[in-house]
Amino acid sequence: MFSPTPGKITAFKNGDIISGGRTVTNELYVDGATGRILDGFEFPEGERVVEDRTVDLKGRILCPGFIDMQFNGAFNVDLSRLPSNGDINSFKNDIRVMNQRLVRTGVTSYLATMTSQKPEVYQKILPIIGATNPERVPNMGSQSLGAHCEGPFLNIDKSGCHDVDAVKAVGGDCSLERLVSCYGGLNLGFADHQTTQSAVNTPVKMITIAPELPGALDTIHHLTKKGIVASIGHTKANYEESIAAIQAGARSITHLFNTMCPFHHREPGPLGTIAFSSTKANTARIEPDKRPYFGIIADGIHVHPASVNLAWRCHPQGFILVTDASMIAGCEDGVYEWTGGRNIEKRGAKITLEGTDTIAGSAVTLMDCVNNFINFTGASVAEAISAVTSTPAALLGISDRKGNVIPGADADLLVLKREDSIGGTKLIVEQVWKFGNKVFDIAEDSNRLAAIKSRV
Repeated sequence: MFSPTPGKITAFKNGDIISGGRTVTNELYVDGATGRILDGFEFPEGERVVEDRTVDLKGRILCPGFIDMQFNGAFNVDLSRLPSNGDINSFKNDIRVMNQRLVRTGVTSYLATMTSQKPEVYQKILPIIGATNPERVPNMGSQSLGAHCEGPFLNIDKSGCHDVDAVKAVGGDCSLERLVSCYGGLNLGFADHQTTQSAVNTPVKMITIAPELPGALDTIHHLTKKGIVASIGHTKANYEESIAAIQAGARSITHLFNTMCPFHHREPGPLGTIAFSSTKANTARIEPDKRPYFGIIADGIHVHPASVNLAWRCHPQGFILVTDASMIAGCEDGVYEWTGGRNIEKRGAKITLEGTDTIAGSAVTLMDCVNNFINFTGASVAEAISAVTSTPAALLGISDRKGNVIPGADADLLVLKREDSIGGTKLIVEQVWKFGNKVFDIAEDSNRLAAIKSRV
């Protein structure tokens, strides 16, 4: 229970407050000093909450801030690469500026995702991009919840746009010792290859692994015991190999459908694991509550709308929308320098390796993905919001802090306007609140811009 702080209480009233896939209440109180959601109208002493300011939602939606589980960067900031001059302080500043811009899109938290790199790069960058803003300063914008290492322990035939040399460098060896030597023991919570050290405050929170690699299942088991999410991805694993990974502890699939063997009626591959199989004759099966979570890039480019709909209807409780946003998300169209001496090209929402059709991340916002998902599937607004709030929070084991409108949780909140037309439903981010303080208001921004133009 958190006591209110005088002068800092905000009440949200007269709106639809959505959490956990449903509308939960029409009033909410938050404390801007502690940065947390308060427990209803009264406190243990019986004292009624008296707000210092009231936000009249006027029928708009209030929901938790969005969580992007696969975010590689944006606004020309690449979370996998230090600046060309190697300046650590410059890199940290670039990330701060990026976070302040990203929060305006509705993403209040994310997993900082690194693609396949050499060990020395991981060991320099992971301590920087792990969980950020421990001081809980609202105007710092979006915060990293930790790092997602998407590589280099991938099947080289399914490496996609990743640096092949970095994937080759690990030689297909997915032993725990190789992971520790690649990422660094302290970044994983392993000291001298021991598995007893706590990983709660370590940078890495999620690792994508191709489970068919030698040593992968044992490594998945150890990572799971440490509280690090092992995710199946960039893989040629068949159904049985995928089930074995889940039985070893894997709890997620990275960008379902992409960089994995396609579904076949006699060999379903990783995709088959999101379905509940009750056939007793099928020994390679998992119970419904053990089915993995999975990310989907609903940009209309990575995955066909019908496939998005199929996956959601098969396992809605595990469905998580992600952007897989590239460093040039939010930038002008054009060609940009990338890793491994290669270039990437942005054309609208599509990003590819220059001169190829190989997709290299996306340029969409998570709000775009939510809107696409609603219109691809006919899902309700509440169901769509859960795919970027309560569901990713559940995968990370932080449901008490993030992704839910509950007492004691961080007051990371969005005010959304809903527009319905013949073309479909569209949600618009009108306000963003971080730790109980408003950090973005579209109306205030519009007024500020108008004032600037009037002086020109």
